[in-house]
Amino acid sequence: MVFLRARVVAFKRSRLGARSFQVVRVLFVLAVLAWLGYRLSSIGWQEVWVSRPRTPWFYVTWVGLYLQLPLVEALIFRSVWGLPIRESLLPLLHKRTLNQDVVSGLGEASFFMWVRRDGSLSDGEIAGTLKDNLIASSLASWTSIVLLFLLTGPLLLTTLLADSGPLYVVGGGLLTILVIVLGMHFRRRILTLEPRTVLTVTLVHFGRFVLFVYLLQVIQWWVVEPDAPLRLWAAMLVVATVVSRVPFIPAKDLVGIGAILGVLVLPEAFEATIAAMLLMRTVLDKVTNLVVAVIHFALDRGSRSPASLPADDAMTTRSRATP
Repeated sequence: MVFLRARVVAFKRSRLGARSFQVVRVLFVLAVLAWLGYRLSSIGWQEVWVSRPRTPWFYVTWVGLYLQLPLVEALIFRSVWGLPIRESLLPLLHKRTLNQDVVSGLGEASFFMWVRRDGSLSDGEIAGTLKDNLIASSLASWTSIVLLFLLTGPLLLTTLLADSGPLYVVGGGLLTILVIVLGMHFRRRILTLEPRTVLTVTLVHFGRFVLFVYLLQVIQWWVVEPDAPLRLWAAMLVVATVVSRVPFIPAKDLVGIGAILGVLVLPEAFEATIAAMLLMRTVLDKVTNLVVAVIHFALDRGSRSPASLPADDAMTTRSRATP
């Protein structure tokens, strides 16, 4: 297993491997776009356009959904490192943009380079804390998924998913394998932060998932289509969240839309509205991500380092600090 992984990594770093992965990535995105085009055509482009969200509350809740991850991570890194929230928010927004629209993990690399410019933290401390934050976020995400599925799973399987027994088995098997692989991957990792700190960060991320990723997301859908059953929103949450946690998949937002429209049996009365809501949020995310990238690039050229950490924090809030 280790040998195979090493061979894959070595091939990916070679010129041929890099080009091959790039071609596969492009073909994958084109296939997803083709599938979405087919699916939306079956619903009807005119119906989707007419059903676009018109209530301002959809866009108000979108702001909260867009900012929730950078704001929570800004609070975490302020507590652990003493990093000023005002200074870190834009780099964290840029981190989110890179992870969402380019490739997962690139955002952490960009944020790592930004933090290390100050010189108050060692590379090992920065990388270790970012790794622990990812572990905490993954644990919180999968815990929230399991909790959500335990609460709604039987109802979802009997009322919303397609009549395809093998699909359940294959999907459940792949999800189980993924969880096992993730567990084995992190099993031997040594935490940089204190276990108590990692637990606190995990609980913070768990609260983020419950209050924002789930509750606020349901509110956003509900204000547009209040007549839809709650179990429909629960099914969409499960599918979208599982897709978002699968590593190395490009264009996860588009894949999430395709999974919701393709895996779930949506009530015909809500199909166009759901498609319109999902597409509108994706468009808002993409446009805002582009604006964030431009602003970050422009400001980064004028300032080569973040604001210095407070003197006391630089001495006391190292990677072993506790929020």
